[in-house]
Amino acid sequence: MAQWIYQRRLVAVEIAGARARIDACNSLLERLKEQGQATGGRAEQIETLKIGAEIELAGLTARRRALHGLIAEGKARAESIAARRKLERGIQSAEDSIRRVKRAIG
Repeated sequence: MAQWIYQRRLVAVEIAGARARIDACNSLLERLKEQGQATGGRAEQIETLKIGAEIELAGLTARRRALHGLIAEGKARAESIAARRKLERGIQSAEDSIRRVKRAIG
């Protein structure tokens, strides 16, 4: 589970990078638009980069959701195991008490 948490942190950094690329592309496209160069080779290149970053962002977001789900499942399982062990210790303690009482009686 620690590995999944680590991966989720890395994905968060990658998501920030993809968002920064999208923002940079938007700024560059806006600047080109202000200069009257909203069409042409450079604008198309920037638009292509932006689309790539948006696709990457969608994939990273899905990956983050999947990791979040795995981590939640892992935590729930660990909590369930801990609760089961606690109950087993309680049962063992009760059984030990019953044996002691039986020995004292018999």
